[in-house]
Amino acid sequence: MFNTRTLFAAKILLFMALIGTAKSYSSGTAIPDPILKKYINKYFAKLKKKTKVPIEITNVTLGDINMDGQTDAIVDYTVNEGAPGNFTLLYALVIVKNGKECHAIQRIDEGSFGDNGYEMQSKKITKGVALFSIDTYSNDDPTCCPSIHRTRRYRMIDGILSPID
Repeated sequence: MFNTRTLFAAKILLFMALIGTAKSYSSGTAIPDPILKKYINKYFAKLKKKTKVPIEITNVTLGDINMDGQTDAIVDYTVNEGAPGNFTLLYALVIVKNGKECHAIQRIDEGSFGDNGYEMQSKKITKGVALFSIDTYSNDDPTCCPSIHRTRRYRMIDGILSPID
């Protein structure tokens, strides 16, 4: 039987194998926009240096979240505050591009892995709507395996990514 730490490590290794390098920051393909890619690299390098805890990017979803015709990003990442341990915080960072500049405008708490709470991950951005998958635990679920799966849609409202259903 696999424990939570083993499953989490396997997810990270699989992601790293898919992208080839941590600097690609993608969920299967490289980020085609060099300005956005550079911003993501610099942002997370600074965050790792500042927090001094393990931080891993697990997924990057690209699309036009604020409907300005430019590619934006939602970066899903983990923070292992109890390293080494099996309690991991999950976050999403919303990054919008404005010409040759990018701005991190919001951090979303996506739950935690290892406490039977909930887990959330961005899946796609279409016509200004971001789709997230949300996994929650029933009372009988082991820590590794939430059994309740649903989706939730978010849209920019007054500059904040907000749930719409």
